[in-house]
Amino acid sequence: ILGFWIYVTLTRASFRSIKNLDFQKKTFFLETKPYFIPSITVAFLVGLMLVWAQVITIGPAIVIGIIGAIIKNTPIIILANIALIIGLFVSIYITSKWSVYFYMAPTANILDGSQKKTALQKSRSIIEGRFWTVLLRVIVPKLVFIAFTMFIFMIIQIILRFAISTFVELNVDLQDRLFSIINLLLPILSTILIYPLFILSDVLLYQSLKGETTTTA
Repeated sequence: ILGFWIYVTLTRASFRSIKNLDFQKKTFFLETKPYFIPSITVAFLVGLMLVWAQVITIGPAIVIGIIGAIIKNTPIIILANIALIIGLFVSIYITSKWSVYFYMAPTANILDGSQKKTALQKSRSIIEGRFWTVLLRVIVPKLVFIAFTMFIFMIIQIILRFAISTFVELNVDLQDRLFSIINLLLPILSTILIYPLFILSDVLLYQSLKGETTTTA
């Protein structure tokens, strides 16, 4: 719950920063409240859509397989296995497609107030027809952020390990404890640093897609 609250807060904060809109940093976390439940509802609907993708692709094969097993009919069981294999490939295709199409639904709700089904429709409308473009624009910036963050924190880790080894030469037990603390803290710090960048890239992408849609229309 806290994680999703932070997600909503950072999304709205990123939008306001992009638009150069003023907001009170001390109270902004509390101002997320009106947007919290609606955004969770939209995220839940997106999850249901992805589950539905599994039901309509794999579900029939499972039902046929159960019927075949109950009546002990080998041809029906074979048919169910074939249908299951085909269903798995179709499921991967539809789930991947819908994951991208509805990716911006929570953002549409948080920033534009689009409710429930409308948020899903809005996300699909601005993404449909540019699947691969959007997929790359979702993944590539995040990979760049991850690579850059890992590089910076790897250098920091090397420096800290060298400093600890230099100043705590003889106490091996103390060195191990300090190394353990470093190994624990650095991933946490990197996550704290990189998470807002992920959200900022999504907000920028959402605004860009809306602009592209307007221009195209």
